[in-house]
Amino acid sequence: MRCETSVDIIDLTDSINYAQRIQSAILTSEQYLNDMFLPQGQMASHFILYKPKDIVAGDFYWAYKTPGGKAIWIAADCTGHGVPGAFMSMIGNSLQGIVAVHSG
Repeated sequence: MRCETSVDIIDLTDSINYAQRIQSAILTSEQYLNDMFLPQGQMASHFILYKPKDIVAGDFYWAYKTPGGKAIWIAADCTGHGVPGAFMSMIGNSLQGIVAVHSG
């Protein structure tokens, strides 16, 4: 697809920015990490540094605490940058979540 006008470019950029909002929504929140791993009222001693190369990215992180108390942390780098990498990270995030939750 070739952008013919500045309106096309704005529409494309708006679409990619919205995709970034969707991708951000699947990342484990810092609040979830705090609730999951810290005793009530304790200050966090961790931070999340997530700086994608493009607006959307092929990297993601995920954390889960099993009902038995086992902590699972994942930092993944899917092949590709930009939109193709973002698609791969969405697939990877979904699949690893299914595997981790069901294998407990």
